[in-house]
Amino acid sequence: MFAAKRNNARINRITIKTLRHWKGTMEYNRTKDILHIKYILSHKNIKNTLVYTHLVQFTEKNEYVSKVAENVEEVTP
Repeated sequence: MFAAKRNNARINRITIKTLRHWKGTMEYNRTKDILHIKYILSHKNIKNTLVYTHLVQFTEKNEYVSKVAENVEEVTP
């Protein structure tokens, strides 16, 4: 009914799985923390969660996310 009102038949193809995949991908893009994604999606195996990383565009810059270090000096040997 909503799809007909919006004149967009693709809306009928949206499922709960589609929304979970979207949420996992967006959250991974925001946090870059695959263990966090595993937790919020309640996956038991990390291999299931790794599916969400293939949609994210990685840059060629020397940027990274560190959940432990406060600054660059702490990670420099």
